[in-house]
Amino acid sequence: MIRKIMSDLEWEAKFGKLGFHIENGKVIVSPEWEQSNIVSFLLPIFIEHKFQVNRNVVTDLVKIFTQIEQQGLDKYIDIKDTELNGGCYCPRFSKANRTKLSRHSWGVPFDLNPTSNQYGTKGAMSPEIIKIFNDNGWCWFGDLEHPDPMHFELAKIVG
Repeated sequence: MIRKIMSDLEWEAKFGKLGFHIENGKVIVSPEWEQSNIVSFLLPIFIEHKFQVNRNVVTDLVKIFTQIEQQGLDKYIDIKDTELNGGCYCPRFSKANRTKLSRHSWGVPFDLNPTSNQYGTKGAMSPEIIKIFNDNGWCWFGDLEHPDPMHFELAKIVG
């Protein structure tokens, strides 16, 4: 199977058009969209923190983090760092393009171990964790032209 990053049109077709406005430079998502699409959820491994995620990826993330835990790979996850600085839902503009919404605004991508996997660096993500995400239909952004090694995103399957 080949995984590819979804185009913006494919993304909106899958997750819907995001209702938002800008207030004091911040992206404010419409309460109606947020209430219909974002849920607070306790994921395996993260026993004290509920992440806000898009309801359409909860099952995927539970499966992924269950597999990580079952394979003993949770030792490669910085729980506190991910709880404080990572996760899914964060309405904002993209770091790479300040005129475009980040896909985190939809609550779908997951940022893992952000301190040791900063945008623009090679990062230190476990290859076994990358494989689990990939095997579940997600792309890792650590090997892109502008790497973001903390970032995993639901992909489209082609071929």
